[in-house]
Amino acid sequence: MKSLLPIAFLFFGIQAYCQIPLKTNADLNQVLVYRSGAEMNHKAKISLPQGSSEIVINNVANTIDEKTIQVGSNANISILSVRFAKDYVKDEIKTPEYIILEDSVKSLKKVMTGFDIQRQAEQSVLDLLDKNSTIGGANTGVSIAELIKLADYYKAKQLEVSNNISKIDEEANLKQAIISKLELQMLELRSANTNNGGQIILQVIAKNAATTDFNISYISPNAGWNAFYDLRADKINEPLKLSYKANVVQNTGIDWKKVKLVLSTGNPAISGTAPDMNPWFLAFQQNYNVVGQSSNLAEVSIAAYGSPISQGSYVGASDLYKAIEGGAPGVQVRGRSSISPPVKPLIILDGNPYDGDINSINASDISSMTVLKDANATSLYGSRGANGVIVVTTKNKSLSNYTTQSENNLNTTFDIDIPYDIASNAKPNTVSLQEYKMPAQYQYLAIPKLDPDAFLMADITDYGKLNLLPGEGNVLFENMYVGKSFINPGSTNDTLNLSMGRDKQIIVKREKVAESSGTKFLGSNRKQIFTYEIKVRNNKKDAINLTLKDQYPVSTDKDLEIELLQSDEAAINKEKGELTWKLNVASGETKKVRISYSIKYPTDKVLANL
Repeated sequence: MKSLLPIAFLFFGIQAYCQIPLKTNADLNQVLVYRSGAEMNHKAKISLPQGSSEIVINNVANTIDEKTIQVGSNANISILSVRFAKDYVKDEIKTPEYIILEDSVKSLKKVMTGFDIQRQAEQSVLDLLDKNSTIGGANTGVSIAELIKLADYYKAKQLEVSNNISKIDEEANLKQAIISKLELQMLELRSANTNNGGQIILQVIAKNAATTDFNISYISPNAGWNAFYDLRADKINEPLKLSYKANVVQNTGIDWKKVKLVLSTGNPAISGTAPDMNPWFLAFQQNYNVVGQSSNLAEVSIAAYGSPISQGSYVGASDLYKAIEGGAPGVQVRGRSSISPPVKPLIILDGNPYDGDINSINASDISSMTVLKDANATSLYGSRGANGVIVVTTKNKSLSNYTTQSENNLNTTFDIDIPYDIASNAKPNTVSLQEYKMPAQYQYLAIPKLDPDAFLMADITDYGKLNLLPGEGNVLFENMYVGKSFINPGSTNDTLNLSMGRDKQIIVKREKVAESSGTKFLGSNRKQIFTYEIKVRNNKKDAINLTLKDQYPVSTDKDLEIELLQSDEAAINKEKGELTWKLNVASGETKKVRISYSIKYPTDKVLANL
């Protein structure tokens, strides 16, 4: 009996060593999205036996910064080790729509294979006809009748086979075009969930057998957000309405479904270590000649300051994000035609995509509704708006009520109460953050030397408290989409200057006055006179304030003499050669200003950029 004890212990040792891992799925409940990267927080539940166990937790991101993995549980559990692995044997997860497209592509590719076989058969007939086109032997005569008969046969047969090949190629090209479209649609529907996901593998010891909860968090680099805005001005004497939004993208390998989002302006990928300044040793420069260049043009200065950077090295950055969101107040339809079933339009409810039916929204709760079609829809919402967009705003439901903004010394966070669905497909998803009404001073700007249009500018002061980030903005003026602008809050100016787009109702023309321009020769010098007249007409119903700018050249050589002859009371910046007029133009009024200057230089010299 004693001899059986070592065998028993060996058996139980092998059984413990070869224990089957326990598997469970992690449920994602909250995501803290940084400008680059995201902290994902999961919960998992599993029944554990007493003693040691290996746990495989599925449904986590496919790329994780392993140094950031945190796993917590209760006092009954001791966590011995944590590691990350990719699940390379997990079956692909495909939507029903994707499966239908995939089956269609497979069927069409079988048809294409049949076309290839038919074409090869027809081509072999052509090759056979070509090889047997010689009539009779070398010493054998052929009558004219036989020659005509054989020639007709070969001609008819070759024509028949060639037509067959042409038809096969035509049908194959049509089928290939369909396959290409279906594959593009598959690419559109394919989410990162069709790829292999990730796993977190734990080695734990349980004091007692029990059902145990685990809290898991980590940072995945495959997510981020950038800011963009809607800028709305109903009239130039009313406050500017600014909707602060975020484009959130993620490609973590798992879809975020009904998760709580928190957005942070921080970036964990950027080092938080303060720089250390090294001594600055000054030395004479050394000159090097570059092959193929003259010595005076090929001097390369080597500065002895800190660590050297090799020639051609750079720090690159790519912007993964593009602004696609927008909206407009009021009930109106824009576009060539109205939206009609069965095509379902994109519904934006209080600034967020809405998956429900439009009829399920209580009509008494609707404050405003806008229907966008064609270019108006796609310009604001990208490809998602291809079937039209219905923008619905409900009463007393400002998006600011759903977002709590918090600030600390390093960054700002936006805590959003509305749960969001964000697919793992690296496509932008719009998240509304805040809405502001800001007093703005409006004026028009025109620089006809560079652009023939007048631009509406909004000047905003005290904008620092809004914690804005650089980003594009959709501009809507007088309930019409007029274009895009860019907000750069990082400017050191006290005033934020926003371009609200072009106004075609203000006509600006800059024309050369021929009778006041010309060339004279004064001894060994040439003197050229240039005169331009600028006309501004206001076709709007109200008077406007317009800043008009032009310029004259500035000399960089003592032999080049430039004189400003006429400026019509413009403010003059002599260092830049800049002229500025502040004009008040009444409705229907046309105002004119002139600029005239002369350039005198030796006749044996040529101006490169006149």
